[in-house]
Amino acid sequence: MKHLTLFIVFFTFSILSFSQESSKNKEIYFSIPFNINNSSSPGIDFKSQIGNKTYLRYSLFNITGSFSANDKYDFNSYYIGASIGFGIERRNEINKNISLFYGMGIGAEYSFYVTETIRDDQIDSYTRSLYSGLLPLNLGLIFNVSEKLSISSEFMPYFSIRYEDHKHSLFPENNTTKTTYHVNISDFFSRVSLIYKF
Repeated sequence: MKHLTLFIVFFTFSILSFSQESSKNKEIYFSIPFNINNSSSPGIDFKSQIGNKTYLRYSLFNITGSFSANDKYDFNSYYIGASIGFGIERRNEINKNISLFYGMGIGAEYSFYVTETIRDDQIDSYTRSLYSGLLPLNLGLIFNVSEKLSISSEFMPYFSIRYEDHKHSLFPENNTTKTTYHVNISDFFSRVSLIYKF
């Protein structure tokens, strides 16, 4: 936790120093990511130019959900998840139509999963709550389609700290909690986005 706090302080000072850069053109980008890997979901990002080659990135909306039921086996389940985040992005122009970008950020995720099964006329409910803190990096390319429209593809490895809470209504002795650490570098070019420039 101490290292995470130090990172957040460093990250905040980095934003303040980058924001001192002067730029005549202030631009805001709105993107809808289409994730290639099945473990992720579409979301919405906003990007605001704060310097000549520097952007602030806000991931303000990423919500998923699902529901399933099986009357034959008296079973149903549902899932909901949400995430937010922000970061700094630097861009280097390769030519007038292609730019390389890279950056770092910080974010949070929450998910809630429930299954209910009828056992001997009793409902056995299992719930799993997952809280995650994320430190993502991003590296990718932006292809300009027109003055207003672009396409990007990016690789987003990340480090995460996860706290899990598992509860069973009929078998409380099986309730557990745990904290785990993950490094994900497998989702190469994990996200493709359509970007509209206002």
